[in-house]
Amino acid sequence: MWDGFHDMNGWGWLMMSFAILFWIGAIAMLVWLLTGSGPPGRHRPDTDSDQARADPREIIDLRLANGEITIEEHARLVQALHPGRQ
Repeated sequence: MWDGFHDMNGWGWLMMSFAILFWIGAIAMLVWLLTGSGPPGRHRPDTDSDQARADPREIIDLRLANGEITIEEHARLVQALHPGRQ
């Protein structure tokens, strides 16, 4: 007759501990993947996605407006984008 956990030897306790750790790890990984904290590019919104889809001229104009580039750099970049235009 089984008498609770008193009949479980050392190997039984070890296997039960590994099973508990396995399930804790499996549940943690599932939560990690479903909450978007997983590997980059999976379910994680890209913060630069709007800028990636923007027109290059708009990006240059925004950089000028934010003070990231000078007027001369702006003119040079616009000229490089559209050679032949003034």
